[in-house]
Amino acid sequence: MKTIVNIFRLIFYLMVAVIAVWIGSEVNYARRINPKGKFGTLQEYLARHPDTTRIYKTEKNGNQYIIAHGKVDAPLALPSSPPAYVFDSSGKLIDWAKDPGDNSNFQDKWRSDKREAITRKEIEKTFQPAGRADGSPAAGEPSAHP
Repeated sequence: MKTIVNIFRLIFYLMVAVIAVWIGSEVNYARRINPKGKFGTLQEYLARHPDTTRIYKTEKNGNQYIIAHGKVDAPLALPSSPPAYVFDSSGKLIDWAKDPGDNSNFQDKWRSDKREAITRKEIEKTFQPAGRADGSPAAGEPSAHP
């Protein structure tokens, strides 16, 4: 009888450990993909994420936007889609979603029939870099003050 109880106890502890590791992975993933304090412009995003390949140009209400999809690099985080970051025509980050596949508000807000893939070179031609919120230039942007 003690053996069966010990087996169930072991199974219970293993399940608790697996759940704890999964929750820790989800929390870590959420912290890593949050743009706050890491980047605020498209240029900063691209510099921080040089391996980003899914970048789209879209139009909404007559305005152009860039939507860049990050990657899911947490082995136990299980989002339905990679994070998405939305930048306006000046390159300023204006919206983002941890899991846009499960975020219907984000999908409704950024759904557009005028969506096309865009390369990094096309971004440089189409979108002007935005400075940082503190007035300093964005990464790679020349300073206005010598």
